Amino acid sequence: MKTARTILGAILVCLTVATPTHARVVTWKLTASFDDKGRATGFFQFDNDKFQMSGNGLGIFDIVTTRGGKLAGTEYATGLFRSEGDATPFAMNITNDLGHLSFLHRLPLSDAGGIVSLDGGTEEFGILASRSVVRGELVGQVPEASQLIFLLIGAAGIVAAVFRIQKARSPESGIPSDRKIVIIGTCSAHQTSMA
Repeated sequence: MKTARTILGAILVCLTVATPTHARVVTWKLTASFDDKGRATGFFQFDNDKFQMSGNGLGIFDIVTTRGGKLAGTEYATGLFRSEGDATPFAMNITNDLGHLSFLHRLPLSDAGGIVSLDGGTEEFGILASRSVVRGELVGQVPEASQLIFLLIGAAGIVAAVFRIQKARSPESGIPSDRKIVIIGTCSAHQTSMA
């Protein structure tokens, strides 16, 4: 009976820990076409909690623009060409040593992901040239639950540890009852003296 309560308590702890209590970082895949026949493809991450705290929800990003009639295109990536940027639920701006890229949309980026149509945007290479977004969309992908798998693995580890402790404390194990079992991880048990 005591073992069953211990196992039930451990599973409840795992469920509590595995339950998300905050907004998720959502990866948004981008596809867009410019008025000069160039394209933009890639992804960026948006964190609504980060936006609420700092005014900038942009996480890592990697967006490649291709050659068109006005611009040659470039890559905007976290850490590449000193790229930096910011994102709100309605817009994203990224600047690197070569150019500036921006996208606008009427629907806010949500923690649930989904599909958001682009309403505008530009890519500019300083005073050399610029081009406008004519169509595009963002597709948000929410990280899915490998949480359940980790919960089950954790629960199985706890159950195995409880049974291992009970087996070690049984009279036929040969371990004196004045010894304490300390579990490190879910793989092994070590004996330490209580004295």
